[in-house]
Order: sequence, then structure tokens, then C-alpha cells
Amino acid sequence: FAAPTDLIGKDDYQMGWHAQADRYRADDRRIIEEDTTRLHIEEPLTLSNGTTITLLTSKTPLRNAAGEITGVLGTYLDITARKEAEAARTHLETQLRQAQKMEAIGTLAGGIAHDFNNILGVILSNAQLAALDSAPGHPAAESLAEITAAGQRAKALVEQILAFSRQQPTHRRIVDGPAIVTEVARFLKATLPASVDFVTELEPGCPPILADATQVHQILVNLVTNAWHALGDQPGRIRLGLRSVPVPEENLPPIPDLPAGRYVRFTVSDTGCGMDSAALKRIFDPFFTTKPPGQGTGLGLSVVHGIVQQHHGAIQVESQPGVGSTFTVYLPAAAPVPTAVPPGAEPANRPTSGLRVLVLDDEEALLQVSRRLLTRLGHRVEGFGQPAAALARLREDPGAFDLVITDFNMPGQSGLAIAAEIFRLRPGLPVLLVSGKVTDDLRRRAHELGIREVLTKPVALHDLTAAVQRVAAHGGS
Repeated sequence: FAAPTDLIGKDDYQMGWHAQADRYRADDRRIIEEDTTRLHIEEPLTLSNGTTITLLTSKTPLRNAAGEITGVLGTYLDITARKEAEAARTHLETQLRQAQKMEAIGTLAGGIAHDFNNILGVILSNAQLAALDSAPGHPAAESLAEITAAGQRAKALVEQILAFSRQQPTHRRIVDGPAIVTEVARFLKATLPASVDFVTELEPGCPPILADATQVHQILVNLVTNAWHALGDQPGRIRLGLRSVPVPEENLPPIPDLPAGRYVRFTVSDTGCGMDSAALKRIFDPFFTTKPPGQGTGLGLSVVHGIVQQHHGAIQVESQPGVGSTFTVYLPAAAPVPTAVPPGAEPANRPTSGLRVLVLDDEEALLQVSRRLLTRLGHRVEGFGQPAAALARLREDPGAFDLVITDFNMPGQSGLAIAAEIFRLRPGLPVLLVSGKVTDDLRRRAHELGIREVLTKPVALHDLTAAVQRVAAHGGS
């Protein structure tokens, strides 16, 4: 870190180490006064050019022939590279622990999604059937509406868990970032109190992003809502900004896990209570929250983290107690396209009835309510809880059905395997797959196999109706 000519014959003050010279002299006096045999110190050293390095300092007394201490011998070893490597390793270990934590929660989420969504499906479907069976103005109508609303909130909670565990599918398209920010701002301005000064700052000509617009909307709503809660009952400012930024090859200052390229940067900052270092270390942990009981589940920032990772972006947080917080989200910019690809023409949803439907579900209560729903829609339904029995019925008469609806998690066979056997017995027979954990990979495999649609549990009555109508509108098989 210095040439010999810069050191020989000079004391600590003459070497340009002014910030450390007093401490070095104190160390030398301690060696002499206490007759300490050796002293090891890891300490920063700011060089005359402003660069800070880390030194491992070893000092020992110098003695004359009589054994008297006449000075101090100091040895300095530059360990900057080693410390940087240790810091990088610590960062990677932290990322690994976070990934393992998310994977564990994701595994748990996937395990409970099937059973919990089955229960929700029974509750919501029966509430919807009861509402349909009730005359207008029935005393139970309000209670049924409350049951349905509570069930929908529970469904949204499961979707949040699956989102932060990155098991929820994304539907990415080229979307306009400023349009999303404008929409979010319009939505939130009607919600935020007058004491909150909510401002948006949009860069003109910001490039589009390849993203799921709904999930980006969810990111911004979560971050702005958290900023609002950080203000508490006090007046303050929330700023929502958007601009494009390049990330060079050297990536300085470093943004972890972000390769070089052009990104769109969303920034949400507030003048609220801020967070200490302990809270910052756990800010993206699922179910961790600084809010009082009853004011949050601690899923919001975990959801944000999961969505950002799924979009191959990055998120950074800066915060100081009493000063406020700034959340910065980087999402990859997309190359603009001259015209949007028009979606495939959807057939008109016209009422249909009289389809012969085969339903497979291992949950008896859900099988029964599915049978009642489809019968209510005017279809003829046969239900089975075991794949073998359903396939045996199809072998007896391959032309007996116009549509098959099967759960993905069936005993002994997956819904995909069941669909493959159905297509072997009756090529072209329409199949709808239902699952509590729908992923992009599941949709891809289902599409490649020839399954018409994949529906997410719990399936609302209008979604089931629409899916069956689309099959009928395409002429069944």
C-alpha cells in the first residue's frame, strides 16, 4: 500500500495517516507501558489518496542488549482483499439462508394450498348456491354475502403466500410503467388521508417493461401502503418515482444479483418512522412485521420480494429511524415493439346447458358441491373420487361425456396422467384441470398435453361457468 521510500525514516504523522496517527501512538504507548509481547489489530487505514484499506497490525516491543524497551516494532499486512472476500461470502450466505427460508415456506404453502383451497371451495360454492336458491330479500342474504366476502379474503391470503414463495404463475406482457404508476396513484389518492402529501415523479419516455401488470400494481400498492403506515397519524410525504437506469458491466455501486442492462427503477420513499438495522435485516421475512397486532400479516414485503425475484429484478431498502425509508425496485426494461400482438378472439359467452360432464375430485364435499353447481347450470354430471373408477366408466362408453373436469392432486395419479389416459381412450375430449397451486410449468405441461384450460382453486361459480361455456362454444371435442 506504500513504497519503502514513503515510510523509511518517517513517523506516523509524516506518513499522511493523520486520521489514524493518534491511535497508532496510543497503541505504541500501550506496548511500552504494559510490556505487551504482541498485539494484533484489524483496523481501517485511509491513505493519502482517500482510499480506505484494512490492515492487520502486529506490534511487539524492541529491546536493547540489556533487555530494556527502546521502541516498538510494527508489522502491517494489507488484508483488504481477504475482508472483501469474507464480506462477499457473508452476503452469499445471507442470500442462501433467505432462499432456503423462502423455499421452506413455499413448500409449506404448496402443501396447505390443496387442502385449504378445497375447504374454501366448499364454503364459497355452498354460499353461492345458497344465495342462488334464496329469494330476493331473504334474511340470510346478508350473511351469505359476508361468508362469500370472507372466503374471498381467505383466497387472496393464500394467493399472497404463493406469490412470495414464487409459486404463483406470472402472465408477462410488454407493459407501460408510467401507465401503471398513474393508475396506482389514482387508486391510492382516493384512499390516503389529506395529511399525506403524495407525489409522483415520472421520467418522460421511460421504456416499457416485460412484466405481469397486476403483480407490478401489487408491488407499488404494497410499498405505498407500507409508507402510509410508517407515517402513522402524523402528516408527511410519500414519493413514488419512475425512471430508466442503465446497469453497467462493473455494476457500481453494486446492486446484488442484477446483471448489466437497462432497467426501469420504481422508487417509493416516505418521511415516516423509519427502521433500525435489526428490522432491516428481517424486512423481507415472511410474517415479520413492525406493525401492532391486528394491523398486518407481515406478508406484504415478502410478496413484493417474491414478485421482484420472479421478474429477474432486484429490490433495495434504505432507512433510518425517525428519518424515513426508501424502497427501490429494479425491473428489466423491454425493447419497445411497434404494435401489440392482438389476443386471440374469444368466443362469446352464451348460455349453454345439457353437457355430459365427468368430474374427478378426491375431496367428497367438493365433489358433491361441484356436482350441484354443474347440475344447477343445466348439465348432466357424474362424479368420481378415484381415478380408476372414472377411467373404467370412460372405457365402458368413451362417448358418454362431452367434458371432463379433474383435480390435479388425485390419489395414485396426477391430473396430467389422468388426462393423458383420457386422450388415449377418447382423443379430443375436452379436459379442464383444477389445482390449488397453479404454476407456469403446470400451465405449460397442461397445454402441451392438450388440456383446454387450467383453473385455480377455489373456482368461483362465474369462472366455472365461463370455462364450461368456452368449451361448449368451441364445439366440445
